Amino acid sequence: MSNRRPKKKIRAVRRGSSRNASDRRYLLQFVGAMLLLAAFLMMFPTVRTLYRWWNRSHYVQTPVEVVARPFQGMRRIWVRVLSSGEELEIQPADFDELHTGQTITQTKAERGQRFSAWYNPQAHARFALRLYDQRLLSVQRHPTLVTGSELLACLAGTLLLALLGGYLFRAPYRGN
Repeated sequence: MSNRRPKKKIRAVRRGSSRNASDRRYLLQFVGAMLLLAAFLMMFPTVRTLYRWWNRSHYVQTPVEVVARPFQGMRRIWVRVLSSGEELEIQPADFDELHTGQTITQTKAERGQRFSAWYNPQAHARFALRLYDQRLLSVQRHPTLVTGSELLACLAGTLLLALLGGYLFRAPYRGN
């Protein structure tokens, strides 16, 4: 018996070939994760578009009047729907254009100003806080309600982002 240890064979590793391939796979995984995040964020407007399309027959066009302008530091204004008399709290950015082309901001939202809106009194959901509120839609921003082609484009875009993101996210695990 010999007390000598067997010599280890030293293998030369080619630099660049396997490491670059691995780096590319992980870069693809990162891009896939970003696309999955984008698809997740696109789900919110997609669901909102789907809701508007599904309930488009419930929306009626009606004039709306500014009841109270926002106080210092507040981001919402109070409006009255003239057809029903209901008073709603809305964000000024939802109605950024008036018939005169002016912008409603905290300084320009004056009492008595009127503008046109799509109104659906059932288009809101609350569960201890406001989850969803689409009772008023600006006619300037949405001259027509959602069409089937707009809905299809929104659904296809979200689905494409999700599928491409999922495919790329799995890139490092697909083998060599």
